[in-house]
Amino acid sequence: MMQRSIKRREFLKLAGVASAAALVAACQPKATPAPSVTEPGTAVEAPPKAVEAPPKAPTKTKVSIQTAWFAQDEPGRDYWPRVIAAFHEKPENADLEVELIAVGTTPQDMLASIAGGTAPDMYHTYGGTTGSFDPADLAPRGVAIALDDFIATAKYFQKDWYLPVYWEAKMWDGKIWAMPVTEGGPGGTASTIHVRMLEEEGLPIRGPETWDEYVDWAIRLTKYDADGNIDIAGSDPLDSVGFSWPFWARQFDTNAISADKTKITFDNDNWVKALNVIATVWQELGVAQMEAHKLAWGYWTGHQSGFPNGKRAIIFNGYWQPGEFTSVLADQSWEILYDWPPSINIGEKVTAMGGTHSLWMTSNCKQPEQAFRFMDFMCGIEANLINYNLRGGFVWNTELDKVLDVSKYKGLDWFMATPTAADRIQSPLHTQSAIGAEITNGWNRVKEEVIYGQKTAEQALTEITNELQRSLDEALKR
Repeated sequence: MMQRSIKRREFLKLAGVASAAALVAACQPKATPAPSVTEPGTAVEAPPKAVEAPPKAPTKTKVSIQTAWFAQDEPGRDYWPRVIAAFHEKPENADLEVELIAVGTTPQDMLASIAGGTAPDMYHTYGGTTGSFDPADLAPRGVAIALDDFIATAKYFQKDWYLPVYWEAKMWDGKIWAMPVTEGGPGGTASTIHVRMLEEEGLPIRGPETWDEYVDWAIRLTKYDADGNIDIAGSDPLDSVGFSWPFWARQFDTNAISADKTKITFDNDNWVKALNVIATVWQELGVAQMEAHKLAWGYWTGHQSGFPNGKRAIIFNGYWQPGEFTSVLADQSWEILYDWPPSINIGEKVTAMGGTHSLWMTSNCKQPEQAFRFMDFMCGIEANLINYNLRGGFVWNTELDKVLDVSKYKGLDWFMATPTAADRIQSPLHTQSAIGAEITNGWNRVKEEVIYGQKTAEQALTEITNELQRSLDEALKR
């Protein structure tokens, strides 16, 4: 039988009848149930208990952090998931969920995300991945939130635990815009050397003392395979910390910007000398050969990089190496030497302190108090010890120094002694500018131009100085 459709008028009529019936039923007196009759001695069944609804889970506030540094997919380097888990375990943080966005970025992408309202609550930025996106670069753009008032409420650390140099590099216009996190131990960079390679070549068991000696050793320590390809590179001056222009500024006693932060100063003789050291090593060993070797054996100290696998003899790298080498060194019997890198002022011991890693809050952040709670935790002892025990990294502070077991990592004592042994200590503030990302990009460009013989060091540096000066002049008008 075909089902008849109900017209709207009929539906309303039926609905009215149903409602009336329900109302009448509701108004009727409830029937009293007859008392149950039981035989003497029999148990009376208790009425069933009402089933209690499970308690509702507390609503959690979400805050997000984006970083590309040691994410989950890097074996043995899962620092962020570990520190976030430790934060979540604290009873006082039961209302908060930190979301990790393990993705690299650039200053351009960050600015675009913030302008579009899609940025995370926090960014962790550092030189290699973000083009040295300094607080002095980001703060004038209105893309970050000043942290001074939040720092005054910190529960996991105290500001004066950290030396002033750690805060100076995070400041602009008298305010703090970022937190010193993850990396910032005492001692900046060492000549890091495979001792057995020096012995095999009959070289002194020490680091090269001049830049001329460094170039000579880089060539002498290079070994080739049967096909004439580089098997072991004596050194790649751009490996590890050598990629960054502040390292070369420090070792060649110069800078890319004037002390008052208004003039670009790449066009001087010391920068010419620095670029020529880099280019000479590459050209003497063969540019194509060096490119192929870099492709086969990456930079820094990961499992697939050159130095830990015995494929580079000398690199310039920092205090985190002793910890990393416990897990990444291909042969744990290899002896590693740490010594002062060459300086243009022969015999001068130069180091850096303060760290370039920053954790900052974007202007998109809708829950700044909650976001800062995680930033606060990141500067505390527990977060630093997670990093230290995992891979030997930390940001030095007076309270951490009381509990840090330096003997845990062979060679770390050399770095810990550098601040008192150094003739000159350079703060990251020295190289800070309003166009940090552009300076880094400009340095990367002139390196390639000189290495590939497209321009002389003088030509490349003069051109980039003029270009960057125009950008700086515009930035200072903001």
